[in-house]
Amino acid sequence: MLLKAQDIIVCTGSKGDEEIILRALNIDLKQEEIIGIKGVRLSGKSTLAAVLSGYLEPESGQVTIQPTTNISRGLVSLNNKLGKPSLFKKLLKKQGEFYTSLTELKFQLPNLLVIDDADNYPEKELKEIINQRTKSNNLTVLLSSDFDLIDRLCNQSYRLEYGRLVKE
Repeated sequence: MLLKAQDIIVCTGSKGDEEIILRALNIDLKQEEIIGIKGVRLSGKSTLAAVLSGYLEPESGQVTIQPTTNISRGLVSLNNKLGKPSLFKKLLKKQGEFYTSLTELKFQLPNLLVIDDADNYPEKELKEIINQRTKSNNLTVLLSSDFDLIDRLCNQSYRLEYGRLVKE
């Protein structure tokens, strides 16, 4: 699986008074990778998480996934800042399957899992999820303002600055 985001632009605000959240953002991600995206508070991490997971369409640019069939995407988010439904409210592990905190809704683990605000989850559980996903050759993206957490858990990391990604 290959995920490619090209020239992603996301704005907020009313027409003529927009604020650019993501500007001409580009990234190529490959299966089996654990990618970390670091960013300070309000840098656009949650917006990027929503775009990569398919919950938010950018104003410009595109996200493509190869192959185009049999690929599922998931978003782990404690805070639904964008007004879009998120796959999880809370991350819990129970008998090898994942559930929302409100209902015990079973689902298949997605090929691409985006974990927004990863620093809000216990590191032990994050490591367990990463280990399981690495064994099953799935792509995982963690976004966090805890730069040390990203350094400890991820194979590659990027920094989100002024709406653009910089590889570290």
